[in-house]
Amino acid sequence: MIDNGSTRTISCGNNIITHMVDVRLPTEVGDFRLHLYEDEEGKQHLALVMGNVSGREDVMTRIHSECLTGDLFGSLRCDCQSQLHQSQEIIAEEGLGVIIYLRQEGRGIGLLSKLHSYNLQDEGFDTIEANTALGYQPDAREYDVASMILSDLGVQSIRLLSNNPDKLSSIGKGGIKVTSMIAINPRVTKDNIRYLETKVERFHHLINVGANSYHSPEIEKLLRFVDRANSPNGSRLPHITLFFDQALNGLITDPKLISELDISNELVALRNRLRDKHQAMLVDARSLNLSLESGGSNGHLTIVFDRDLQGLERLGPSSIPNKLLVLAKEAPEQQRMALEVAGAEVVVLPKRANYRYIMSLLEYRGIDSVIIEGSPPMLQRAMFDEHIDLIIGVISPHMPDGHPTNGWKGRPSGHCLSFKEIHYLNIGSALVYYGIPSAPIEAR
Repeated sequence: MIDNGSTRTISCGNNIITHMVDVRLPTEVGDFRLHLYEDEEGKQHLALVMGNVSGREDVMTRIHSECLTGDLFGSLRCDCQSQLHQSQEIIAEEGLGVIIYLRQEGRGIGLLSKLHSYNLQDEGFDTIEANTALGYQPDAREYDVASMILSDLGVQSIRLLSNNPDKLSSIGKGGIKVTSMIAINPRVTKDNIRYLETKVERFHHLINVGANSYHSPEIEKLLRFVDRANSPNGSRLPHITLFFDQALNGLITDPKLISELDISNELVALRNRLRDKHQAMLVDARSLNLSLESGGSNGHLTIVFDRDLQGLERLGPSSIPNKLLVLAKEAPEQQRMALEVAGAEVVVLPKRANYRYIMSLLEYRGIDSVIIEGSPPMLQRAMFDEHIDLIIGVISPHMPDGHPTNGWKGRPSGHCLSFKEIHYLNIGSALVYYGIPSAPIEAR
């Protein structure tokens, strides 16, 4: 290697690339260094680097082939822009990583031939058939330059952000150790579904097209935030997440009303995957049946607050979740015995028990994370009676009339809730906000 300031030459076998320059590149997700390399054919490749990766192991890395139509214009025929943007976000969340941008458009056939391939695809060819009809290999890309760039940056090993197993093996042959491959889930649309199915069936990409609504880019981003927020919070357990639906006019919506609305599959998937992130789900009796309809207990502990055990009478024994803990203020013997015969555990709470008491009870039982759902009054008590670690609200496109049976106006409590950190996402037709709240403060 010849080092002449920022210009240096890197050789490997018969391949030579030259590092031309690097600059600071601030972006919406954070600051990177952008490195430009030039190969012997005059093609200029890029490396977007966050943090000091020299000498580091397991560096989060995306090796991305240029896609002008997708990356720049947002074409829905492919998932290229989605993979690029998700990779940048994931690396920014880690604070360390590399995106290598290789100038090999259209799987290596060039922009003009790629556009001709598009026309053939509109006539019924899949991507492999179209490339072959034009006289090209199904995939003519090479990754030698990517390996050389990673070596020049001093990267020791990588975690590869990709769905393509061929890319993994190619990088490994280039001398870069790949310790794992991390899937990047695309959004499936009517315009790209055949393209994605061809990737799966003929290129063996690791994409679950059929279950994709459970793995949209937005859901994955929110769940990564939940994982970070679920980190240990000192000696206090369990970690508490509050999840609720909200109308456009600000009302926190009664579960009975939201169940009658057309909720997108993505929001249902979000609700179920959030539950899977927690050891227990806490609802009140009036919300339990709706909760079971929207995803069941999925093997975690379902905790139901039922003041006098009357609310659970509507459920037949076959509807009782496998793991059910019932919290009550009063427990008539007949109702209690019926629940226990059905496999539930009933705990009678002290008269003055609040959420803090309930959480200490769960901590004693070894529960380290709880998601609280339920009716508006229950959510209000949880929000202001106990510190909440994470709030996730779904603002659905509906407008209830504000009647007490249709929503919660929020009774004046003398307190308000603010956020230390808050983020927003569009999922389906809804706006989802999520973040870490501050402790409730007295309104002035």
